[in-house]
Amino acid sequence: MNSLTQLTYIMKYLFIFLLVLPLKGFSQESRLSHNDGPDVKEKLSRFLEIADSLKVLSNTPGAGFAIVYDAKPLFQGGIGFRDVENKLPVTENTLFAIGSCSKAFTGVLAARLVDENKISWDRPIKEYLPSFKLTDSYASQHTNLVDCFTHRVGISRNDKIWLSNPMLSRKELLEKVALDEFDFSFRERASYNNVMVLAAGMVEEAKGGKRWEELIHSEVFQPLQMHNSTATYEEFMKYEEKSIGYKPNGKKRIAHRNIDVVAPAGGIGSTPKDLTNWLLMFINEGKHQGDAFLSNHQYTFITSPHAINDYEFPSFWGIGWAIVYVNGRKILNHDGGIDGQNAFALVFPEKGFGIFIMTNHRSMYKNLMAEYAENIFLKNQFQRDYEKEKEFLSMKP
Repeated sequence: MNSLTQLTYIMKYLFIFLLVLPLKGFSQESRLSHNDGPDVKEKLSRFLEIADSLKVLSNTPGAGFAIVYDAKPLFQGGIGFRDVENKLPVTENTLFAIGSCSKAFTGVLAARLVDENKISWDRPIKEYLPSFKLTDSYASQHTNLVDCFTHRVGISRNDKIWLSNPMLSRKELLEKVALDEFDFSFRERASYNNVMVLAAGMVEEAKGGKRWEELIHSEVFQPLQMHNSTATYEEFMKYEEKSIGYKPNGKKRIAHRNIDVVAPAGGIGSTPKDLTNWLLMFINEGKHQGDAFLSNHQYTFITSPHAINDYEFPSFWGIGWAIVYVNGRKILNHDGGIDGQNAFALVFPEKGFGIFIMTNHRSMYKNLMAEYAENIFLKNQFQRDYEKEKEFLSMKP
């Protein structure tokens, strides 16, 4: 998961780059009107050609892609190596750590529990976690699940606590972070915070009757047939086809970090094949293979804006998703990163298009490929911008 400095930079830059750029010339075609211009095979071929070229230029060992086009699976697989030393390729079943993209899973779990009348979005979480306490007494009494998921509690972000104390229990971590000062007044503005999402996960544990890890498997992975996805460090490490994380040169390994204590905010691992089902569920308005996985109300709720993230470049926080509207149409996205691994999810629900990009290397590769995906699949624009590539690949993620 990103460090404080890294994520502050990435989140600010990500919204400018991936959320504002689509404003330029965004096409008006309907969900199934991609028939004019290049066919889908040509689009996919061009996308993978650029992906492979940029993989080399960015020193990225391997990349996995889950792509949904016209509300149907288009590609689930990868390029390069999940293990460079042993020349093991990325496949549809290669496991990547998706970091903060996990937050949307925790949000969906909450929506399922709300549908089951076990929890409420707007009830103070102190009713579920009586020991919950912050330095601001009003915030202590009124913080609810929406506040936690949309980063509007206002508490100072302090990831150093759990990064330097991996053996802390979740209860101990929440008690320590509760002593932090506030960056902003309660609900004044968004202030990204992993531990507040953890608090939401702890509410899910309290009312779901199981550990968060078990709930994610039973309430999310299993119903969506995401059979190879993981929720713990142990599961990830035992998985035979896991990706190995690498440093910026793409050659030296980075040990996979155990972040189980904040797993609801960033501990999920998944594969291109599994994530195809995840994208399809959002594109199909909460349905999986024609059956309701989320109620219409809950699907709409979690994919709607609840807090402003950025005023200058208008963007919002939904439940585990960043949201922007272009020409009145909704775009969902979120990025994630932990040691040696990166992920980015981008969904155009009304276009029937979504992509999940995963790498075993930290760079701006995923950002470039997300824009190329939009250009190629939605705009029929095949040209490369070499100056932009050079600029972005010189940046630290």
